[in-house]
Amino acid sequence: MSIRHLILLPIIFMALMIMLININKPFYGAHEDNSMLFSEAALAYAKYGFLKTRFAPILIPPANLNVSKLDSYYLNHPILLPVSLTFIYKILPFANWSTRLLPIIFTLLSIGGFFYLISHISGYKTAVVSSIILILTPLFIYYGQMVCHEALIFFFFIVLTSLYIKYQNNNSNGHLAVFGFLLFLMNMVDWPGYYFGFTLIITEFVRYKKITRLTIIILLVTAVSALITLSHFYLIRGSLKFLLDVFITRTINTGTHYTIYEWFVRMVRNLDNGFSSFIVLLFLISLFFFTRRKNYLSYKEKIFLFISFLFPSFHLLIFRNNAYMHDYWLFYYTAGVAFSVAKFFLIIINHYVKSFNTVRENIRFVVITIFIISLVYFARLGIRRYYKYTEINYYIGWEQVSLLNQYAQKNNIEKFIIYSPDGAAFTFSYYLKYPHEYRDFNTPEIRSESKKGQNISRVLLAGTVAYAPAVKTLCNELKCTILLERKESFLGVL
Repeated sequence: MSIRHLILLPIIFMALMIMLININKPFYGAHEDNSMLFSEAALAYAKYGFLKTRFAPILIPPANLNVSKLDSYYLNHPILLPVSLTFIYKILPFANWSTRLLPIIFTLLSIGGFFYLISHISGYKTAVVSSIILILTPLFIYYGQMVCHEALIFFFFIVLTSLYIKYQNNNSNGHLAVFGFLLFLMNMVDWPGYYFGFTLIITEFVRYKKITRLTIIILLVTAVSALITLSHFYLIRGSLKFLLDVFITRTINTGTHYTIYEWFVRMVRNLDNGFSSFIVLLFLISLFFFTRRKNYLSYKEKIFLFISFLFPSFHLLIFRNNAYMHDYWLFYYTAGVAFSVAKFFLIIINHYVKSFNTVRENIRFVVITIFIISLVYFARLGIRRYYKYTEINYYIGWEQVSLLNQYAQKNNIEKFIIYSPDGAAFTFSYYLKYPHEYRDFNTPEIRSESKKGQNISRVLLAGTVAYAPAVKTLCNELKCTILLERKESFLGVL
């Protein structure tokens, strides 16, 4: 590391300070059901072991756990995320802050990898500005600390892209072996790893117009990782039909009815919320600029931009139904957007300000100052939108759970489970008001201390539709009535 690269340290430190904000916040808020879901699976691993759970993520274990009869598995994704989280619980106590440490660690590693990638392809200054833009992107800040696949996949995306760009000058067997192993790990984290490999195959074909050694490695790794994952799922479920059903519901317009125009408008709105209007505007201008002035981009920079936009576009278009409902599916665009804006900004500063001659330095200082202030202001505005959504969910949760309690009282239902498809946002708020009267299994501290099946009169339970079979089992054992926050989400499931 050269002396000038030490600037990475304060950048990492600034990112850490940002990520530590609300690190111990309970799992309610925008899409925080991901944190709750995967922490539940990791807790089961830590408590019962990998062999007894057959390496399969368990959502809500039955009240009187009999491992041989467990069927409450969540197999919509490969298993490496909850497995990795388990090792955190082996070292640290089970809590909100310890759960968020895993994505934060990978997010910080990603920033370091991104800095060195950009410094390699575009120089030190571009790397500094790109990294600062990245860590001030609202989407990156909020979801960089959430327990979902994005932080881990983004890390492997950055590292493998770096290795790929350097591979053109290094085709050794050792290099290919490292590349193949990291791609295998990426595939075991989540499905985007597979079409990241497909993205590189397309890139290789565009560059060389033939099947290369790297293409063969990618195909072999893809086949092996797919065989391991699908075989594991088949052994657990005895069929893969459930996976096909999940793929269809996340790909085809089912359940949510929208036109192509409405889908596009939603993506634009998500871009505005996730990146801020300021960054989106600069990105669109930079995109127009680079399409007209390709000579400003080096060969390596063009390769990086091609990969960094093609890969997340696959993610968006293949699972367009889920992309419509989840703004964080734009997460992988952050690298390409941050680099494009930074590159364009430095070109303006270094090339076009020269025409002002004697006042050049003063104008450059003013432009840089305005850029930094605008970046911080819009980042703060964007992240406040996410937490405002959390506050709105808090009050909606209060209202919804209150209505369900009134229904239970009116119909003389003493023992019941309040179940919300929208995650802990809708149910945890009511628990905050009456912590002694209710049990909430969405809080790690409460889940780890409470014994399910003993002295439970009312349960606040939040989760996605994937929880439904486990909830039904738990409810039957406790002889509870299930009260749904939104019944239409579970028709045909419960």
